[in-house]
Amino acid sequence: MRLNQKLAILVSVIVGQMVAGIALHHAAAQGEPERVTLTAAEVVERMAKAYADCATYHDSGVVRTVFIGADGERIVDKPFRTAFVRPDRFRFEYSEPTRSDSESRYIVWSYGEDVRTWWDIAAGIAEPQSLALGLGAATGVSGKSAHTVPSLLMPDRVGGRRLTDISEARRIEDARLEDIDCFRIQGLLGASPTTLWIAKETSLVHRIDSQAEFDGLSTQTTTTYEPVVDGEVADEMLAFDPPDAPGKPSQRLFGGGGRVPTFWRILWLLVALMTVWLLARRWPWRRIMRGPAK
Repeated sequence: MRLNQKLAILVSVIVGQMVAGIALHHAAAQGEPERVTLTAAEVVERMAKAYADCATYHDSGVVRTVFIGADGERIVDKPFRTAFVRPDRFRFEYSEPTRSDSESRYIVWSYGEDVRTWWDIAAGIAEPQSLALGLGAATGVSGKSAHTVPSLLMPDRVGGRRLTDISEARRIEDARLEDIDCFRIQGLLGASPTTLWIAKETSLVHRIDSQAEFDGLSTQTTTTYEPVVDGEVADEMLAFDPPDAPGKPSQRLFGGGGRVPTFWRILWLLVALMTVWLLARRWPWRRIMRGPAK
């Protein structure tokens, strides 16, 4: 009798553990619907929807490019920040170090139809006809960060090649980026091999790896993001705040308002000296010294 009781207790324990395991597995599956079976195209589609449907967005990140040539490697970091409130408040800024150990800044800003840009090595504030043009001018120098996310947030206003245009896309092994579980999508953007790291929980991009080949030079670029959707975006994050007065030439070229690359200081000085020299050659100094003719 005691043996039968022990067997009954053992069977009940085993059955209970099996039922509990099945229930936990079912609950996990309910919280993570079909993530394992999603195709690369479906992951990218969810990513696009996450950006297009959000009410607000802001991020900070870095574009790190490693230039590999015959002379070795050179690394350039370009930090950036984006802020956006739907439907039409937007600000992007990136910076990078210069050869004179100073920092170059570029701001692209819009509010409705009003679009302004400011770059500290150009003259004053520009007002391009559209946000697409303003961002287009900043895309190359910013390592594409001026275009990548804005084109997803505002596909109706910002054209060009988007992450959704990745071709030959396929899923490779999932991975963790710090504490974030990510899908990884590998394919081609244009001719560049590219890997997207897309968070499983939010469908937001947290990292982009790409490669490019040129004559005698190759690049490896890693862009990292710390994105937030539908959070608070303070007015300060959307402010158009260049250090120079609106409409005035950049004071950096004339020694004020911050440091400027040495090249521009020397160029301005040479132009000033050349102007003085030309004026001195043409000015009738001898006639003035002799006085009026008798």
